[in-house]
Amino acid sequence: MNEGSIWKLSFDKGTFRILHLVTGWTGIGSYTLAGNQLMLFNDPSPREVGRYTWQLDKDGLASTTIADHCAADLRSHNLEQMTWQSCAYSTFDCSPAPSE
Repeated sequence: MNEGSIWKLSFDKGTFRILHLVTGWTGIGSYTLAGNQLMLFNDPSPREVGRYTWQLDKDGLASTTIADHCAADLRSHNLEQMTWQSCAYSTFDCSPAPSE
């Protein structure tokens, strides 16, 4: 992942979307959850299944790759390299939360 660039990731009703603001690159796929396991499927070709464990806490969403070879492991590298901070659902805005 490029330091200083912004990636946005959303999960909603079985669909995940990802956006890289600097390049305008976007991706979309399907997901399922089973306990603490997250499965990502590339649409329309669901053969490339990514399997992760996930944890959501006050710091955000963290994932660890179980198995994912999508795009020469680039998806797993980007997903587990950092904790993803929460974005406002209605605007897909990832501005930092106000400090208290």
